[in-house]
Amino acid sequence: MVLHEQVPSTPASQRESRQASQTPQLEQPPAPQLQLNPQARVRFFHIGKSRTPLLVIDDAVIDIGAWCAHASSQAFRRADAWYPGIRAALPASYYQPLLQALVPLVSQLVFALGHAGSAAQSNAPAPLKLELQQAVYSLITTDPAALDLLQRLPHVDSVSVHKLALVHYLAPGVHGGTAFYQHLPTGLERLTETTEPRYLAACQDFLTRHGVPDGYPSASMQLQPGAQYQVLQKVQYQQNRLLVYPGALLHAAEVLAQDIQAEPALGRLTANLFFEWHADSA
Repeated sequence: MVLHEQVPSTPASQRESRQASQTPQLEQPPAPQLQLNPQARVRFFHIGKSRTPLLVIDDAVIDIGAWCAHASSQAFRRADAWYPGIRAALPASYYQPLLQALVPLVSQLVFALGHAGSAAQSNAPAPLKLELQQAVYSLITTDPAALDLLQRLPHVDSVSVHKLALVHYLAPGVHGGTAFYQHLPTGLERLTETTEPRYLAACQDFLTRHGVPDGYPSASMQLQPGAQYQVLQKVQYQQNRLLVYPGALLHAAEVLAQDIQAEPALGRLTANLFFEWHADSA
């Protein structure tokens, strides 16, 4: 049993391009150019006993409406088996300026993680390079009764300390946010290659004794008898709020009934980036 999302190493934009070359496509309107907000509100939080850093940026971009409109013009497709919905490729005009602007903040996040190499000796964040793995628009569309087992539990995106995830809440309206969890039987808040086998064994034991949970993960899981998880931190949904966090943190979307919608103008539309950090030796 594997309880983390396997993120493809090839950016989604390249995969979608190959698919588009094989089938006729309607001409798409040009993508907007991301305009970052110089007045954005930047905050760092520290989650749980591990004090794992979480970056939250409010009012992240100026042109949020342009990206909602662009998403509505895209051809969404069923995602891989891990994600309960549909996705479409994000253009380079979104992720390239965003990743470039995030380098200083991600350097602070990585330094706080304690995995910044020479930075641990210099007591200052080290320069980093960010390598994109995947960049997609996402919409949750799967009915709770149709979820696979792994979609009913909090998950991690990777057990590597080098992998980070970004979620940008795009749509207006009331939608579910993101929750970060602790696994109570093991006390784990984030996983590593060393701790993952212990976590998986405990999960298998719990599922054998208590059965498969109903529906999407939610804060109510911690109120059930013999609860397996408790919520450490919730980040509420707010249009144009952006989160960056280590992919090894146990987390899940807080899915509301109105979130399950294939129409970008109505559903829980997000932009999702998965990327790796590396020390910049230049």
